[in-house]
Amino acid sequence: RVLFRSELRKRRDVARHYTDALCDLVSTPTPRSGVEPVWAQYTVQVDARARVRECLLDDGVPTAVFYPQPLHASPAFRSYPVVPGGLTVTEQISGRVVSLPMHPYLVEADQDRVISSLKKALATA
Repeated sequence: RVLFRSELRKRRDVARHYTDALCDLVSTPTPRSGVEPVWAQYTVQVDARARVRECLLDDGVPTAVFYPQPLHASPAFRSYPVVPGGLTVTEQISGRVVSLPMHPYLVEADQDRVISSLKKALATA
């Protein structure tokens, strides 16, 4: 239990560091008031996602897109109804999201390298 709490605290610290450094450049996650996320991922929204990911990879920074298409568009959910007019926000965001490296043992120097690489990628994308 103590280890788990410690890991959650470390994840919160990583997320806070990312948010502080990136909130003026990209859309960062914003937890609801009173909610404490576990930060399994740290996902931001960017323009030109493919190019940004390519730049980050060139710098040795791995990224992930956990849901390359909106869930409602996947075969598992095709039989479920979609609201009239569709899910336009979901569809727009699904093409912009990218997850940055996130784990409790990501040291600050590596976090800074991710941040620096993302800033560079945004400037060139």
